[in-house]
Amino acid sequence: MQKTDASNGEGVANDASFIARATAVQSAAPMPAAFAGPAPFRYEERMNKHSPCPPQARAPWSGKAYRLIPSAIDPKHFVPQAVANEAVLKDKKQKSCCSLHSLSMYESADRLKEKILGVLETQPNYLRHLGDHVVELQISQGDGERTAANSYGHFDFFERTSFDAMAVIQSHWKLVP
Repeated sequence: MQKTDASNGEGVANDASFIARATAVQSAAPMPAAFAGPAPFRYEERMNKHSPCPPQARAPWSGKAYRLIPSAIDPKHFVPQAVANEAVLKDKKQKSCCSLHSLSMYESADRLKEKILGVLETQPNYLRHLGDHVVELQISQGDGERTAANSYGHFDFFERTSFDAMAVIQSHWKLVP
């Protein structure tokens, strides 16, 4: 399945081709002489314990992203699971530990809703912990890096220290009744 990126009209494949294109665009752009590189990842010291983290298959990106949260907008809803509760790392594989240091996001609100409705069929209490509202974020290239999306449109977003989720929220609404 392919999604069209509204910012440039290009398709964003749910595979490694996204990473290849994003990396090519980034490397083709001229860098100012005084450019010192991107800000470090926000949880880089923690992530380094789970090598390779973030995964090599990632790329800088800009566009809209969607995240499930409880009804109230609060900075604590933009803290990765591994940071909010280190106990989630216990007995996890390295890849899972790395992913738990990212923010879980979706490429579209429709894909997020589709995934949640599917989960609710077998786990009716699923939203109690996560919330039933969605925020739309406008991510800029320097805010972080993301993995390619899976078949549900989900991707991991590894934020940079310069990223301020509260400042890039575009809208907020109840996703499911």
